Amino acid sequence: MYRFRHRCGFFYILLIWAGLAGCTLDDELPTCVPVEQVSAQNSCYDPNRGLTLVASGETSVPDPSQFTWSVFTQPDTSMNSNLAALPEKILVGTETVVVPDSILKDSPKIIVKVVTNCGGRELNSMYFSFVRRQGPDSACLVWQRQNGESR
Repeated sequence: MYRFRHRCGFFYILLIWAGLAGCTLDDELPTCVPVEQVSAQNSCYDPNRGLTLVASGETSVPDPSQFTWSVFTQPDTSMNSNLAALPEKILVGTETVVVPDSILKDSPKIIVKVVTNCGGRELNSMYFSFVRRQGPDSACLVWQRQNGESR
């Protein structure tokens, strides 16, 4: 009887130890925050190269496939946009994405949202607006962030 209890106690301790060994500490989980900023290239826009957008404020160790970019083209630069009525293009990539000119076409404004996948959890950014403006040179167009973005 003593041997039976002793062996059972040993197996219980072994089982508990094995269960604890499979646990991970919170420090090992990725630290994620939604994308906090999106910036556009600051050079003259070249339709052949498209528009490069860069996100910041993501996980500390980004996974190359964790970013889903929603790009909404808008026919005017008004601040009152009905996103449901705008055409949406989905781009999957990293913290940097190139929006091709075939999506931008002649739109003077785009609205962008980034969804970050963090360990199976989706984190939505706020919406960022960019407008096409005349650059310092009359032959140069640039995309600038428009104020007044909202979630």
